[in-house]
Amino acid sequence: MPTKKPDRRMSSKAPKKATAKSSISRAALQRTQARAAGGRPSTGSGGYTAEMGERICGEMAGGWKSLRSICAREDLPDLATVVRWLRECPEFRDQYDRAQEDILIKEMLEIADDGSNDTAETARGMSVKHDVIQRSKLRVDVRKWLAGKLLPKKYGEKVDVEHAGQVGMTLEEFRQRVEEAEEE
Repeated sequence: MPTKKPDRRMSSKAPKKATAKSSISRAALQRTQARAAGGRPSTGSGGYTAEMGERICGEMAGGWKSLRSICAREDLPDLATVVRWLRECPEFRDQYDRAQEDILIKEMLEIADDGSNDTAETARGMSVKHDVIQRSKLRVDVRKWLAGKLLPKKYGEKVDVEHAGQVGMTLEEFRQRVEEAEEE
């Protein structure tokens, strides 16, 4: 009589521990189920509304929260949806840029105005903590650099273009060429 192969589905082995891949799959399944149950706003291309944009940007600017932490909430769209809105909706992109600008400006002012750790009481009296001051300067400089990268037209490096060559014609010759071109 032929031997029967053991049925793997009915194995007596203990279930495998969850791996990172299965945890991710489980989390994705939970998010999908939450969305299907009405937990998150629509993620379709038409899902963007001005009210939702104001809410997201208001959370960023008012609470100084990151976009990732805001999108982790179940009552708001997920991060991928918001990033897609940033690409597809110019009005939302402008609103988002203003919110980022507000955050950077508030942070720079807060860092610059906070001198609470700049000095310390020592046995010889008050001592200046130069490392703390330099760290604060670095924090402000990083935010200025970031503002220049995120909003280059407003905060980017100003490029000074200087022309050192000669112009090959007089103003009168230029006007004459323009008139000739217009007549043609």
